[in-house]
Amino acid sequence: MRKIMAHSNAASNVALKGVTSQSSTYGAGDPKKAADGSLKNKDPETQCAKTKENLDSWWTLDLQSDHKVSSIAITSRADCCEEDLEGAEIHIGNSATGWKKNPICGTVFSIGLGETFSFHCDGMQGRFVTIVIPDKNRSLTLCEVQVFAVPIENPTGEEWDGDFEMQKQHHGGKISEVCMNPCFGAAVSVSFYDVSLIDDGTV
Repeated sequence: MRKIMAHSNAASNVALKGVTSQSSTYGAGDPKKAADGSLKNKDPETQCAKTKENLDSWWTLDLQSDHKVSSIAITSRADCCEEDLEGAEIHIGNSATGWKKNPICGTVFSIGLGETFSFHCDGMQGRFVTIVIPDKNRSLTLCEVQVFAVPIENPTGEEWDGDFEMQKQHHGGKISEVCMNPCFGAAVSVSFYDVSLIDDGTV
């Protein structure tokens, strides 16, 4: 499998270095399992983050500084219950406690078993990424969340000139994009079945 970061100008998956939390934890569904660098999703009990059934179940990633977000990819469980993610919202902003205050990058209208959907966030800025199922008493299961972004304050002091459009082509799979005008929060569908982001020569 080709590495996600195959192009030098692509924004990296900063979720791997972030701090995760969620509204509650069901069983062994630790929030870090949604940002561990693996797209494995056949066994959600051991491979995915999972909350209990709560109103407004949420999962949050703290990037620990402001970032400019190109896109966010969400991987669903492969065994069942794809409808559980329907209506989930992706928020990006600087409110640590009130996700409703943070703007929406996109909404999951539907997602198949074991699929990865990518949402183009058009350079939205913020420190916190929250995925929430608003106004529903439902469990939230996330097998992987990839956040492709760059820090707003570049340590080198240079302006980042990476190609956001190029980055969208490096989620690792055949991408079919549905984009409306303007192209904001557009969903990109990629199907994965028990594969890893780590390029070890196998799938």
